[in-house]
Amino acid sequence: MLAILMMLFTNPISASEHAFSGGIGSYYGDLGIAYTYSPILAVGFQAGVGTSGLSLGARWQPEWFSGGYAQAGLSRIGGAGYHPNMVVGGKWSLGYQSDWFMEANGGVAVSLGGQWWPIWDVGVGWGF
Repeated sequence: MLAILMMLFTNPISASEHAFSGGIGSYYGDLGIAYTYSPILAVGFQAGVGTSGLSLGARWQPEWFSGGYAQAGLSRIGGAGYHPNMVVGGKWSLGYQSDWFMEANGGVAVSLGGQWWPIWDVGVGWGF
């Protein structure tokens, strides 16, 4: 596994995909917008800002995963502050050969004190 990761980062296959989306959930700052950037194939980053704060996550979205992804990051969880979390989700095209998409995910956030919270997101966006 480490060899595969090293190969990707030393000889990356350029993907350079960008997307803006709006939605509701922890990676949208409760109600807000997000920007996703994929500099190399299957790896990306998502940053969001909304009514209750900011979020940042690293995304693994391999092509063979059929539109699914796993994301780990840091986001604000209601009134409990910022906590690390992990989500899995899916991304679906909104029409044949369309740049518009819908995505949804769900997962869990944890605190160092042992508390945990279920988290989720739903959004609609445009990729370019």
